[in-house]
Amino acid sequence: MVSETCTYTTKINGVANLESIIQKCASFSHIKQFQAYVFTTGAFKFSRARSKLLELCAIAPFEYLSFAISVFRRIPTPFTNDFNAIIRGLIQSPQPSTAFAWYRAMQRGSFRVDALTCSFTLKACARVLAATESLQLHANIIRFGFMADALLGTTLLDVLAKVGSLRCARLVFDEMRLRDIASWNSLIFGLAQGSQASEALDLFKRMQVEGLKPNEACGVFDNMGCRKCLVTWNTMIMAFARDGDGHKTLKLFEQMEKDGVQSDAVTYLAVLCACNHAGLVEDGLRLFNTMGKHGVKPNLKHYGSLVDLLGRAGRLKDAYNLINSMSMMPDVVLWQSLLGACRIYKDVEMAEIASRNLVYMGVQLLWGFRVVIKRICCAREME
Repeated sequence: MVSETCTYTTKINGVANLESIIQKCASFSHIKQFQAYVFTTGAFKFSRARSKLLELCAIAPFEYLSFAISVFRRIPTPFTNDFNAIIRGLIQSPQPSTAFAWYRAMQRGSFRVDALTCSFTLKACARVLAATESLQLHANIIRFGFMADALLGTTLLDVLAKVGSLRCARLVFDEMRLRDIASWNSLIFGLAQGSQASEALDLFKRMQVEGLKPNEACGVFDNMGCRKCLVTWNTMIMAFARDGDGHKTLKLFEQMEKDGVQSDAVTYLAVLCACNHAGLVEDGLRLFNTMGKHGVKPNLKHYGSLVDLLGRAGRLKDAYNLINSMSMMPDVVLWQSLLGACRIYKDVEMAEIASRNLVYMGVQLLWGFRVVIKRICCAREME
């Protein structure tokens, strides 16, 4: 490589040829030989080629960041691109927090900071969830006048959301002139992670109203970048469940399973509640019956949701059988739910059973047990 490099580089007459040779470096040994050449011949004066060399050392596939830093130290007057190459390499290094120290060194040395400098430093801050440093960068980006840079704005929004600075993230989002799928994705993800399910759902709906295509809207959940995060999935599923959107809740649940995320008791309760609100009886029964297969043991809330679902659908016998099949003692809520359904569907026999169990549990029925039964009988006779 040395002879090939020397033979070729004696003909170098500009940065284009230098960059061409850099691209031919196939190993770390080649890079070191080329670095020695450019220093001894003075070719290192070409800042763009120099930055390319630093990038090659600092990032994959070579990842020799320490060597890149030693090369940087030999530059008499480093340019912005030289700093950017090192900061970019630090993003995926074992010490990403060091990137902010390099950023501060640029400021102390009165070196020019550009949008890429801020973007790379932000990404390093995101890796260690450095909230304070991210907020400082936010202030500097405003001061430098970089907010008009769409890519930097999206990066800033994403990082602020990840570090939990949701108020600032929302401000950045609201001030953006153009928003792509990544912008919406970042804020929705941040709100979901911050347990602000209702706000995340509202933003998702707003995204659709503003004309995002349905397949792109679904991409918000496909591309969250946190597919293994059960908390995020549960938050979004609960948001749709509370909104009464049973079909969307089921779709998210199915997508969660396809992505290999193991559901838990919270997931199932949210989906069962969504089925209850939407009247999806068969879906509710199917999901309830799969809980055991996924290692989730139904609790009183799961039983309560399904009993209410069956009662609303008029399947009182099924609701009663479900209560009797429980391995735990039914609580007052279950029998009250069944009694309420008996009043709607005027089922005297089932009402007697539910009422007797409530009285047995010490519940004082409004108007008394016999009055409740009599009212149901009278209502049925009037039909």
